[in-house]
Amino acid sequence: MGVIQDSWTMLIFSTKYLTKCRKKIGMKKLILPYVIQGIYYPGVTGFVIIETSHLSFHSFSHTGQLMFDLFSCQPYDSNKIEEELVSIFLPQKVTRNFIESE
Repeated sequence: MGVIQDSWTMLIFSTKYLTKCRKKIGMKKLILPYVIQGIYYPGVTGFVIIETSHLSFHSFSHTGQLMFDLFSCQPYDSNKIEEELVSIFLPQKVTRNFIESE
């Protein structure tokens, strides 16, 4: 599937996903998710600030790439997030960088 090509659909999906994702790992939001269509690069960017840091993503419809970042000072199961993203977007390739905080 890759990145959703229709910008409106991606905007709505992204807002819902940011809410679902932070709930799945038990994080509390400080602000509502903010999602906006790219101006210079076709795609969508979104973030939500959580009590222990943030979740963010950037999608690029012209390359089909999706970059997702979840940073938290509180421990969480990164495998849950990766499995869900993979099941939704069905990527051809996944590059994962996980840094565990102490």
